[in-house]
Amino acid sequence: HIDSMHAGVFFAGSRYSTVWLHSEDFSHSQRYIFDTNILETVCTLRNGSLKVIQLDYVLPEKEVLVRSYQLENTGDRCIEPGIVLFSSLISTNPDLRSTFFDFDTDSLIFYSHKYYISFSSKSESYQFQLGNNAYEAAGSSELCGNDSIGMISDAAVSWKLGCINPGEKRTFTLNICASDTLKGVKGLARSTRDSDTALDYENTKKYWHFFLRNARQINTGRSDIDNLYKRSLLVFKLMADKRAGGLLAAPEIDEEFTRCGRYAYCWLRDAAFITGALDRCGLTETVDKFYKWAVKVQDDDGVWHQRYHIDGNLGPSWGIQIDETGTAIWGMLEHFKATNNIGFLREMWGSVKKAVDFLTGFMDPETGLPAPSFDLWEERF
Repeated sequence: HIDSMHAGVFFAGSRYSTVWLHSEDFSHSQRYIFDTNILETVCTLRNGSLKVIQLDYVLPEKEVLVRSYQLENTGDRCIEPGIVLFSSLISTNPDLRSTFFDFDTDSLIFYSHKYYISFSSKSESYQFQLGNNAYEAAGSSELCGNDSIGMISDAAVSWKLGCINPGEKRTFTLNICASDTLKGVKGLARSTRDSDTALDYENTKKYWHFFLRNARQINTGRSDIDNLYKRSLLVFKLMADKRAGGLLAAPEIDEEFTRCGRYAYCWLRDAAFITGALDRCGLTETVDKFYKWAVKVQDDDGVWHQRYHIDGNLGPSWGIQIDETGTAIWGMLEHFKATNNIGFLREMWGSVKKAVDFLTGFMDPETGLPAPSFDLWEERF
């Protein structure tokens, strides 16, 4: 949904003082907070006067991405910084993208049909601007909010943080909320404004720690292997749709597909091997959800098509690959072997029977071999 999004630091009373955090004026390092999916990005101004620690995490039970900035004055004089944010959204429908500044929730909101994304903070905003070269205006450290709503794709908003003495730190928290309605996104903005940010952070850490504790534990005696195992589990969790149950092959954000392999779909073949790994790791509940999802997306004739969107709709396809259907059946059997849950087999049986009927009917009568279909790289028929 995001064409571009840039945050920067400006200094009150100085025109053209904005320094973008992604620019070469800063040096950068990144890591995950240990045993979590909370990302820490450290941006250090090369002149030695400012250090910014950015934390990104999604609240476990809300459609909210929290982005926390801690600014430390590492120079020798008092500074009066602010945060400025420029964004261009919503990219799924470029012809009818709209933006408005909602004074009720003090939020910058981008929307298009059923997609609403807001940017807000507990701190009161300082300035905003919709369109009219908003990126250049943000770079000049002066925003002019003449219009509060329009069919505009880009906008900027800023917040002042007050004076920070040498050696002192100041924290600013940005809440990015998502909903399919205006009322929904405004409700999220209000709830995050009234929430305890420190408690939200601790609860998010506990969520990930609890997830890992409920998985199979290993201790090889080598911390690099043990940490890689836990990081893999955390990645598995991010690839699984908590509500629907689908498993994503790989995350992608390049909608023009010029820098990626087009893997942001669910293949039953890939997913069956992923569920095998999840079972070995003790994450059997995620596997249960996936195969319930698989039953729902199976076609009436018993086949599973090449690939699917995570919501269960059919993805772009080259044609039938019968190993998709065969591997799904194998995956169900492997899951039963891991859990010994006869109720799972009963629940899957109708789907299994349809799939086997399809496979036994998809045969070359002369050779007794399966009829031709595409290989897994779509190179041969």
